[in-house]
Amino acid sequence: MPKLESVLSGRLALAREIGTVIIVSLCMLFTQSGVGQAISTLDYVSRSFGIEDSPGNQSWLAASYSLLVGTLVLPMGSAGDLLGHKKLVVIGFAWFALWSLITGLSSYAGSHIFFDVCRGLQGAGPAMILPNGVAILGRMYRNGSLRKYISFCAFAATAPNGFLVAAAFSGIVVQETSVGWPLTFYLFAIVLFLVTIASIFILPDEDELLAIHRQHEEDDREKERDEREKQKLADNHGGGKKDVSRTPLDPNSILQRNDAETASVSSTGQHRSIVATPPETTDTDLIATTSARFDAAHDGNQSQARIIKVAQPGNDEEPVKPRFDWIGAFLGVSSLLLLNVAWNQGGVVGWQDPQTYILLIIGTLLGAAFVYSSFKLAQPLLPPDVWTGENALVLGCVALGWASFGLWCFYSWRIWLVIRQSSVLLSTAYMSPAAFTGIVAAFGTGYFLQAAGPGPVLVIAMCFFCLGNVLVGTMPAQQTYWAASFITMLLTPIGMDSSFPSASIIISDNLPHSRQGQAGSLVNTVINWSIAIGLGIGGTVERYITEDLRKNPNGLQPIEITFKGYRSAMYVGIGLSSLGVLLSLVNWVVIIRRNKAVKAQAKGGSGESVEMKTRAAH
Repeated sequence: MPKLESVLSGRLALAREIGTVIIVSLCMLFTQSGVGQAISTLDYVSRSFGIEDSPGNQSWLAASYSLLVGTLVLPMGSAGDLLGHKKLVVIGFAWFALWSLITGLSSYAGSHIFFDVCRGLQGAGPAMILPNGVAILGRMYRNGSLRKYISFCAFAATAPNGFLVAAAFSGIVVQETSVGWPLTFYLFAIVLFLVTIASIFILPDEDELLAIHRQHEEDDREKERDEREKQKLADNHGGGKKDVSRTPLDPNSILQRNDAETASVSSTGQHRSIVATPPETTDTDLIATTSARFDAAHDGNQSQARIIKVAQPGNDEEPVKPRFDWIGAFLGVSSLLLLNVAWNQGGVVGWQDPQTYILLIIGTLLGAAFVYSSFKLAQPLLPPDVWTGENALVLGCVALGWASFGLWCFYSWRIWLVIRQSSVLLSTAYMSPAAFTGIVAAFGTGYFLQAAGPGPVLVIAMCFFCLGNVLVGTMPAQQTYWAASFITMLLTPIGMDSSFPSASIIISDNLPHSRQGQAGSLVNTVINWSIAIGLGIGGTVERYITEDLRKNPNGLQPIEITFKGYRSAMYVGIGLSSLGVLLSLVNWVVIIRRNKAVKAQAKGGSGESVEMKTRAAH
């Protein structure tokens, strides 16, 4: 049996690698635990603050946490690219522990607004650990490797289990102890503190991650040399030297071969300086005439390319030092925050209140300014080349699917706890099938993604999101668990645990090594911000439906009015997930057409020179 080698070096290297995957997976598990501990104890928290009859304020108890996670995760990923991903993970765990403790202590303040603020600041911890944890995994393993797929799937598989563990544990605490819900936050803070200490000693630092990357580059160069030697032997065996002038040339492959033998590369931050040495072969003579390097756009088929400057011999141009985009961070965070506050506050004060639509307008304008700054600044928080058509479609699907998932999760629990009068522990048991299905779906997605590609994976994910929402949105108030609830617990996690790893891998592979923090940031921003805004939209619909029925009940009992409010919010989830299915189908068609075009071009060949392709790229 071959020895299992680690990508890390030194003593206990394999143990540290496994420990790194576990700690990074805990980033997702603890993030979802923060959601589970709030939703499962929502009635207890609401009663302690006297807001049990206010759906809008109740939605804030859950949404404030996801709001800050989704708002801050993007700049935190970029900060990790500059300061080091390990540093941000350690700081994030420590921050998470501190504000979990303070959130528990907020029970003495007697203010639900203060609790919401503490919950929001608690969410800043996951905003640090999620993107930087994903970045560590993305930098440890080469693109397309089985270990990378397995590690990302393990990361995703913890999502439903994190929710369930926190819900079950919180249920035991609130039902069996006299301290009540604050104790769940105290104990959570202790666990987070212990993981903070462990992450200091286990996670790889920047020097180790750079060494891994250099080793991957060296392995790639060695592979290129071996392939070129085989090609030379084949050409000599065929009776002569290969005629380069008549051979279709791919600029990426040629320039990569040139790098392997005639370039010394130094990487700093997001910029690369390449100093070329005089070429010797006919192939590289052609390269010497160009003044730019094609850098593949990492879209799987390398159908697009962008030009980056190359330092020619005698050129004294220095690589630009990476800087943090404070302008973009301010505009982006402010926009996401105000838009989400507007939608969630609409469920509390209503849309007739000027503060609601004023916040929405200002948030939209700041979002437009953020997009504009991304195209104008030298080193923007979110570079324009990140938003390829494929990335936009993938992230759009994820946004719609996870917004509907937030509604599905929140209102499934409300129906069990409020309408069917189930206990917290029984409701947790109702959700337990999601843990098994989620693990199977997460790891199965890794293999299915390699075999079928991201197109069908996202279509399947969106379909399962939609089916889960339809089942919850159409089931009657009183029904046996096995009729609809059990089925939706089996189906919906497939959407959750297949959409996340596929989107994370696609975005990670589409970005260079120096911007892996942005890969984790993008996906987690979309997921958590979508959950928060989905709850806001659903809470707004529930509020208006409930208010109208209370004014004109038409013989309905209060519990029936409450149930109709829940069902109306679930209709929003059905609409969002249905739109996600449509968008995923569009994405699949785009991928199929692109692949056909690439195959047709490969069959037809191309006699263009590198110089002509460079001119065309401009």
